[in-house]
Amino acid sequence: MSLLIGDEGIGKSLLWVLIVAHITTGKPLPGFGIPARDPGRVMLVITEDDWSTAVLPRLKVAGADLDMIRVICVERDGSGAPIFPRDMGLVRNADPRPDLVVVDCWLDTVPPELSVKDSQQARLALHPWKDLATTTDAAIWLLGHSNRFSGGSVRDRYGATYVLRQKARMTIWAMQDEDGALLAGPEKANGAVTTVASRFVIKPILHFEPSDEHDGTVPLLEYDRISHLTIREHVEDAAAAQVAAADRTDASPIAWLAVQLGGGPRWSTDIDAAAERDGISAYKLRAAKLKLNVKPSRESGTGPWFLCLPQHLGRTPVENDFQMRSDAPVFHRPTSGESGKNQMPASTSEDFRSRSEGYMETVSTSDFCACGEQLTSPASIRYGMCRECRLAAANPDEGR
Repeated sequence: MSLLIGDEGIGKSLLWVLIVAHITTGKPLPGFGIPARDPGRVMLVITEDDWSTAVLPRLKVAGADLDMIRVICVERDGSGAPIFPRDMGLVRNADPRPDLVVVDCWLDTVPPELSVKDSQQARLALHPWKDLATTTDAAIWLLGHSNRFSGGSVRDRYGATYVLRQKARMTIWAMQDEDGALLAGPEKANGAVTTVASRFVIKPILHFEPSDEHDGTVPLLEYDRISHLTIREHVEDAAAAQVAAADRTDASPIAWLAVQLGGGPRWSTDIDAAAERDGISAYKLRAAKLKLNVKPSRESGTGPWFLCLPQHLGRTPVENDFQMRSDAPVFHRPTSGESGKNQMPASTSEDFRSRSEGYMETVSTSDFCACGEQLTSPASIRYGMCRECRLAAANPDEGR
């Protein structure tokens, strides 16, 4: 039993339509790990989209073999959601048996007397699907929505119930990137390697005669390319971007990272260790990387990762010459009983000003600041940082 989870309205249904098209025709989809094989049969349970006006046109545009597809519904027009396990016999006794069963959306098929917020009742609702997969050898793909949690932990974003993740052998997580494309990849994969995500784009295909009420197009999901990150890393990046956008006044981690990378590339593990030492959270560090346009790189496909500023692209860390800046701003780590953000004590502001300025004088060799701003004034060129970043570095508690 597998899951497809993601926010509403991003194109999850288009993804399973694309997969169904390749399964029913036997055509490969290498970018998503589907090889060429004999055509397979698919059974659909559709609860959110109208069959005749939405799902059927999408399947046609995607090139699915409709003779290999069967729809389970209450009404003859494809509407009406069945209830499981009450109607499980329709799947278990199907002849010929399906190779894949898609349920979009699973929560709509749960008996009303079961509350999936209770973990025991959620298990009662999910177990029949797992049992069906075992007895019929069919792949079960349940669709669900993520919750409204905006943090970077995917595990905290499963909607309805976390039991979904516990019971599933695999979860495909879907999300939109900043360009509106769909990113999808395995967030959980029992017995398999968790690979990088795949990127898909949505294209409008003319299918109906255009009218005043409709442009006649149907959305089609097309494979674009392999991403360089796993889906978990994409979720973490998106959360970090939200942190950076919502908390623009917190320039301290940005100044800290600019100081650490000002002399050239540094190994990622060393930066992570120093950030933890100085009380900078993973989210704040990731947000600082985005703000400074820091990119992870490595010399070979299996080599260690390192970080560098845009002006240092093409360089690698100097072997045996790494010494983390001990004079970078060190944040106050809350002790037991304290709460709130990590912050530098105000009394150290002047001390940090002298130390950071002294350091910046020795490493300023670039015509660009770490934030990407071109250095034009003599003072900026001398320090290797623009005025805004110098102020942020010297006064981290005041922000920009």
